[in-house]
Amino acid sequence: MSPSIAEANETLRNAVEARRDAQAAGKPLEKWYDVSQPATEPRCFDASTEETQHDESDVPYVEYLIGRQRGDSVLSDTYAEWEPGFQPVSPAEQTLRDAIATIRDRHGKYGPPTEHFARTASLVNAAFGTTFTPADWALVMVLDKIARQMGPAATDDAAIDIAGYAACHQECRRA
Repeated sequence: MSPSIAEANETLRNAVEARRDAQAAGKPLEKWYDVSQPATEPRCFDASTEETQHDESDVPYVEYLIGRQRGDSVLSDTYAEWEPGFQPVSPAEQTLRDAIATIRDRHGKYGPPTEHFARTASLVNAAFGTTFTPADWALVMVLDKIARQMGPAATDDAAIDIAGYAACHQECRRA
């Protein structure tokens, strides 16, 4: 059952009050507040570490984690990120945010791109007698994503991958 307008307004008022309290206490604004359910005090989730206080019955949060594991958008309709002026997020900005989340996830799994792409480039160089650098390999991955988009299996997340590999290229180039 959908909340009434009065309930939704009360939830929003509580969320704004919690935000003001967080700002007054000097807490970082990179926190996510669950405003989907009426509550006296909105629950707070740290998107960068996924540390939170929740129990297994917290279905919206569990669905959020499952979505992140599948690679869904980090910002969803359920979890709103506080921003100055409550500005809507453009599709381009959302793509970059998703790319950042992907980079953070991959860094933990595979290490920094400077190291990961160095390993890959050295293997390709050994196998084919080429002279790829880690930055070159990041560009190869951008080109691979573009080539996939030109074929019959285009995907919606290719732009996220391209943005991520472009960022990795910059990191490798500056290393």
